[in-house]
Amino acid sequence: MFWVIITLAIYYDWRYRRIPNWLVLYTLPLIWGWHYYQGGWPELKGSLLGWLVGLGLLILPFLVGGMGAGDVKFLAAIGAWAGGKVALYTFLAGAILGGLWLCGRLLWQQGWAGFKQTWSKAGARLFVGLFTGQWWKEETSQTDPTAIPYAIPLSLGYLLVTLWLGR
Repeated sequence: MFWVIITLAIYYDWRYRRIPNWLVLYTLPLIWGWHYYQGGWPELKGSLLGWLVGLGLLILPFLVGGMGAGDVKFLAAIGAWAGGKVALYTFLAGAILGGLWLCGRLLWQQGWAGFKQTWSKAGARLFVGLFTGQWWKEETSQTDPTAIPYAIPLSLGYLLVTLWLGR
């Protein structure tokens, strides 16, 4: 069941650069109902905790403009489905895979000079935000060299984590 949600999230994020609310928010009652059916309150409590872990891991990057709300809700849904430990590992694997994808894309599109320039701008934004508290959000689009459909690295991270954990 959850692989259908993942496949749709990848499609929408790739095609439209957004993950629709109905996909992740409206499936939560189904996920939580499934967990309650499988193991009662203890199983549901674990699912709720996993949801909070997934939400908490990406809320700060969202608040500073580093990603969309759909990515946050998607990782929270992964946490609700698979638990907090899997959400944490998926977050780490997705960050590594997304970073590799972004570096490769920047090098491919802009060469080494463009790659260094883009990372210099990103570092400056981070520095200013950390020390002044003035974060700003920019609309991302398919032409933004630093915008990637993050559902893909998160989904691949989830796949790697579930294979690693033997689930």
